[in-house]
Amino acid sequence: MLTDGVFATCLDKLLRVDDPAWRLGYYLAPALWAWILWQLFAVTGIYAAGLIPKAWSLEFMATIALITLLVPMAKVRPMLIAALVGGASATLLRNMPLRLGVVVGICAGIAAGFAAEHWEEKRSQP
Repeated sequence: MLTDGVFATCLDKLLRVDDPAWRLGYYLAPALWAWILWQLFAVTGIYAAGLIPKAWSLEFMATIALITLLVPMAKVRPMLIAALVGGASATLLRNMPLRLGVVVGICAGIAAGFAAEHWEEKRSQP
């Protein structure tokens, strides 16, 4: 997952340069740096978790981490529509048994994203 984010970030420039050695370095440098930081902060979190008081209630941090991944992707209209539909569906259906509201929200978001992308392509064609 981590390298997917690096790949998505570097993709535009990777497609514009023909030198394979340069492209490999351009991809590997941030990917390795991200991996090192990931490992460092994971180990720090493991050892520091006992030092943080339970009263701070940091369970929402995973949600904030996912939001930071979502915001850059929301620049594209189909992705924004997918996020809005998926989030709204999961929120509205949160009382479904077995937490199926989340699964239905994910499916609704994916379907809405595909539909928005299809409509956008159809609209851009002459």
